Amino acid sequence: MKIFSIAGAEDPITGGAKGLKDSLGSLRKVGYKHITSKVYPRMKHEVLNEVENAVVYRDVLEFLLE
Repeated sequence: MKIFSIAGAEDPITGGAKGLKDSLGSLRKVGYKHITSKVYPRMKHEVLNEVENAVVYRDVLEFLLE
C-alpha cells in the first residue's frame, strides 16, 4: 500500500519535524515501504482547509493517479 503523508509546517499537533519523522518511522517499522511525505509551508494541521488548499488537493490527486 502506498501512503502519502501530508502536514503543515506550522502544525502545532504533529510535533514539528521530529513528530513527522517519528510517525514515518513508525509506519516503516510495521512494514510500509512506499511512503511519500510532503510538508506545506505556512499551513497548520488541516491542510485541506487552508487558504492555499488547491495545491494540496492537486498533490493528493497526482499521488492517487501514480
